Amino acid sequence: ALEREIHHQGQTALTEMRQWAALVSELDQQLLPLAKEQTDLLEEAYRKGQGDLQAVLSSREQTLELLASKLDATREFRLARIRYETSRGNF
Repeated sequence: ALEREIHHQGQTALTEMRQWAALVSELDQQLLPLAKEQTDLLEEAYRKGQGDLQAVLSSREQTLELLASKLDATREFRLARIRYETSRGNF
Protein backbone atom coordinates (compact mmCIF):
# COMPACT_ATOMS: atom_id res chain seq x y z
CA ALA A 1 0.00 0.00 0.00
CA LEU A 2 2.85 2.36 0.84
CA GLU A 3 4.56 1.59 -2.45
CA ARG A 4 1.37 2.36 -4.38
CA GLU A 5 0.94 5.63 -2.47
CA ILE A 6 4.50 6.70 -3.24
CA HIS A 7 4.05 5.76 -6.91
CA HIS A 8 0.78 7.71 -7.04
CA GLN A 9 2.42 10.78 -5.48
CA GLY A 10 5.22 10.58 -8.03
CA GLN A 11 2.78 10.37 -10.93
CA THR A 12 0.78 13.29 -9.57
CA ALA A 13 3.94 15.37 -9.25
CA LEU A 14 4.99 14.41 -12.79
CA THR A 15 1.61 15.52 -14.13
CA GLU A 16 1.93 18.80 -12.25
CA MET A 17 5.43 19.32 -13.65
CA ARG A 18 4.13 18.91 -17.18
CA GLN A 19 1.28 21.35 -16.59
CA TRP A 20 3.51 24.00 -15.03
CA ALA A 21 6.12 23.57 -17.77
CA ALA A 22 3.42 24.05 -20.40
CA LEU A 23 2.31 27.28 -18.72
CA VAL A 24 5.87 28.62 -18.51
CA SER A 25 6.35 27.77 -22.17
CA GLU A 26 3.12 29.50 -23.19
CA LEU A 27 4.07 32.59 -21.22
CA ASP A 28 7.57 32.69 -22.74
CA GLN A 29 6.64 31.92 -26.31
CA GLN A 30 3.27 33.58 -26.73
CA LEU A 31 1.93 35.82 -24.00
CA LEU A 32 5.02 37.78 -22.97
CA PRO A 33 6.09 38.57 -26.56
CA LEU A 34 2.56 39.78 -27.33
CA ALA A 35 2.50 41.91 -24.19
CA LYS A 36 5.88 43.43 -25.09
CA GLU A 37 4.70 44.16 -28.62
CA GLN A 38 1.54 45.81 -27.32
CA THR A 39 3.51 47.92 -24.84
CA ASP A 40 6.00 48.95 -27.53
CA LEU A 41 3.17 50.04 -29.83
CA LEU A 42 1.47 52.01 -27.07
CA GLU A 43 4.74 53.69 -26.09
CA GLU A 44 5.42 54.65 -29.69
CA ALA A 45 1.92 56.09 -30.05
CA TYR A 46 2.37 58.02 -26.81
CA ARG A 47 5.72 59.46 -27.99
CA LYS A 48 3.99 60.65 -31.17
CA GLY A 49 1.19 62.25 -29.17
CA GLN A 50 -1.34 59.73 -30.42
CA GLY A 51 -1.74 57.72 -27.25
CA ASP A 52 -2.62 57.90 -23.62
CA LEU A 53 -0.07 57.55 -20.82
CA GLN A 54 -2.61 55.56 -18.78
CA ALA A 55 -2.77 52.95 -21.56
CA VAL A 56 1.02 52.64 -21.55
CA LEU A 57 1.12 52.22 -17.78
CA SER A 58 -1.71 49.69 -17.87
CA SER A 59 0.09 47.68 -20.54
CA ARG A 60 3.29 47.71 -18.50
CA GLU A 61 1.34 46.54 -15.46
CA GLN A 62 -0.13 43.65 -17.44
CA THR A 63 3.36 42.67 -18.57
CA LEU A 64 4.57 42.70 -14.97
CA GLU A 65 1.62 40.51 -13.97
CA LEU A 66 2.56 38.03 -16.69
CA LEU A 67 6.16 38.01 -15.47
CA ALA A 68 4.93 37.38 -11.92
CA SER A 69 2.81 34.51 -13.23
CA LYS A 70 5.87 33.07 -14.93
CA LEU A 71 7.82 33.25 -11.67
CA ASP A 72 4.97 31.56 -9.80
CA ALA A 73 4.66 28.83 -12.43
CA THR A 74 8.42 28.25 -12.40
CA ARG A 75 8.38 27.96 -8.61
CA GLU A 76 5.47 25.49 -8.73
CA PHE A 77 7.24 23.47 -11.41
CA ARG A 78 10.35 23.21 -9.24
CA LEU A 79 8.33 22.22 -6.18
CA ALA A 80 6.57 19.51 -8.18
CA ARG A 81 9.95 18.32 -9.43
CA ILE A 82 11.23 18.08 -5.86
CA ARG A 83 8.15 16.00 -4.94
CA TYR A 84 8.69 13.81 -7.99
CA GLU A 85 12.39 13.27 -7.30
CA THR A 86 11.64 12.56 -3.66
CA SER A 87 9.06 9.93 -4.59
CA ARG A 88 11.68 8.23 -6.75
CA GLY A 89 14.23 8.30 -3.97
CA ASN A 90 16.48 10.85 -5.72
CA PHE A 91 17.53 13.30 -3.05
